[in-house]
Amino acid sequence: MDKKSYIASAAGTTFIYNEGDVALFSTDALGFGPKEKNNASPSIGLAPIEQESLQWASWGTNDDHPVYLKKYLGKLGVVSSAIDIVSDIRYGQGIHWFEDEYTEEGKRIAKMRRVDDWERLKREEELEILLSDTIEHLNLYSLAFPIFTFDGIFYRKPEQAIIKTVSLLDTYFVRFRKKDRFGFTTEIGYSSFFGDRQPSNDEIQWIPIFDKENPRKHAQYALPLMHKTSGEIYYPEANWQAVLRAGWGDTLISVPQLINAIYKHILFVRYVVRMPIGFFRLKYKNWDDLDEVEQLKLFKNEQDAINKSLTGTDNAGKSIISITDTDQNGNLVGGIEVKPIESFLNTAAELPNNTFGNQEFMFAAGLDPTLVGSGTKGGSNLSGSGSDKRVASNFKQGTMERRRQIEYKLARHIAMQNGYYKTNPYIYPSTIDIDVSQTMDVNPTGKTAVK
Repeated sequence: MDKKSYIASAAGTTFIYNEGDVALFSTDALGFGPKEKNNASPSIGLAPIEQESLQWASWGTNDDHPVYLKKYLGKLGVVSSAIDIVSDIRYGQGIHWFEDEYTEEGKRIAKMRRVDDWERLKREEELEILLSDTIEHLNLYSLAFPIFTFDGIFYRKPEQAIIKTVSLLDTYFVRFRKKDRFGFTTEIGYSSFFGDRQPSNDEIQWIPIFDKENPRKHAQYALPLMHKTSGEIYYPEANWQAVLRAGWGDTLISVPQLINAIYKHILFVRYVVRMPIGFFRLKYKNWDDLDEVEQLKLFKNEQDAINKSLTGTDNAGKSIISITDTDQNGNLVGGIEVKPIESFLNTAAELPNNTFGNQEFMFAAGLDPTLVGSGTKGGSNLSGSGSDKRVASNFKQGTMERRRQIEYKLARHIAMQNGYYKTNPYIYPSTIDIDVSQTMDVNPTGKTAVK
């Protein structure tokens, strides 16, 4: 039987209600309702800024793009987890230095080489953590800002100086200075006020960008690393941000809020008990002679007795005995009717939409949902077998090299500035992965490493 639909209007908005549903749907959801003009993107509370007066390039229409991302990432655990997992795979066991040797048969063998200065940076500057954070920023923003500082010799003999320290700025608080008339930008600005308000000039630390034509021009400089996006002049955009812009972020936030609201305000009723007035007249012969107070007291006694009989684990399978009679037409009258209430509410109904949204983010972030066993919640699909995971992991690691060239740029830069190639011009940076191609009986610990 088809449900009946009802249409109502209130406060300039039209609502549609289907019989048996537990929610009202505004026609705004279908694109028919009133819309705000000139409001293509949601407001996040920042005061409008004057673009022409800025010394830096605005990141987003109101210099609020990182704030916009943070707003969602604080509520979308799946996005943060996907970025973490992809970053873990991309990092592997870290960057090491190799040199190729060639056999007479034409085979190439990569052999690891120890580089003392690289080990110093790992030991003294926590280079491994910096590389890890750099990769995470690249996966999150497609942009990272490592900072290099020469040692004290730079001020006396810059040609003999080496990079003493390496650090990483939080991309959230960094902006590019606007390009000059030749199309170049030579500085980045760092301020802890970015994202909260427009900082003043003295609240911004300007750091020069590495000058390829004069590598030892600055004692301290930034080397911006990015996955470039076609059409973006200053700031690239990670692939997964397109899924956020498509609206899946709002969907993933709305589903748990909906379910939480349902459970917070729901009234659980299992039965409806119909007690006709004839029942009381049959059981209590003087019913019509009683006043209202006495009738309500008897009704309450019957209500409590039935409720006690229906609820509790000890009452499973019990029966309710009722007095009945028939009218002059032979129809049953006077009996108590107990009828289970049909549930119109299925709290798992929206979980498939939530799962689809999660998978959209994972695919866009470069993570095969198989690796995290992502199936349809509430269903029988429990995808993510061992074979699926091994194939997905091997494929991901095998196709990661192009992305890794960005962090290799950081390693090669250190090698160039600190003279690694003068000692050995054939070494190159690469990543060691975890080999998951073998089954557990062959590789029981799963820790066999491969380049």
